[in-house]
Amino acid sequence: NDAMREYYLGCIYYYLLLNDVKKHYEYTHRYLFLIEKNEYYIIENPSIYITAICNFLMASLNLNMWDDRFQNALSKLDDLYHHAPYKEYETEDIKALLFARLHINKLLYHEKAGQYDKTLKMIPVIEQGLEKHKFRINHRLHAILQFNLACNYIGLENYRMANHHFNFAK
Repeated sequence: NDAMREYYLGCIYYYLLLNDVKKHYEYTHRYLFLIEKNEYYIIENPSIYITAICNFLMASLNLNMWDDRFQNALSKLDDLYHHAPYKEYETEDIKALLFARLHINKLLYHEKAGQYDKTLKMIPVIEQGLEKHKFRINHRLHAILQFNLACNYIGLENYRMANHHFNFAK
C-alpha cells in the first residue's frame, strides 16, 4: 500500500505540474479511494487523510466539478472537523488544520460558483476560528484563507473589507 500511495502521490504532483487537470483529478480520486480503504492512514496519520480529501476537492474545483463526489468529500472534511471520529483528530494541531482546510475549500467552492452571498454566514465563523487557532495555523494557510476572504468580498462588492483581508494575507 505504501508503494501504491507513493506512486499516486507522484502522479498527482506530476499531472499538477503539467497542468493536466483531468489526469490530476483522476489520480487525486484514486489516491483518496486508496487512503479510505486503509484505516491505518485515516486513524494513525490524520494529515494524510485530510490532505487526500483536500487534493481531491481542489482537483474537482479546477474542473468545475461540484458533483456528488465533491459534496461527499466536503462533507467528510466537515464531519472530521465537527465530529472527530478518533482521538487523533482531537488534537489542537489537527483541529486547526481541519478548520483551515475546510473553510478554504468552502470559500473556494462558493467563489467558483459565484455564490458570494452564502459566504456571509461563514465570515464570522472564519474570523473567530482564525483567532482561536492563530498559533496553530501555518502562515501559508492563514494567507490563503485571508486571500479567499478578500476575493469573496470583491464578489460582494465590498472593496473596503477586501482590502482589509488582503492586508492580513501578507
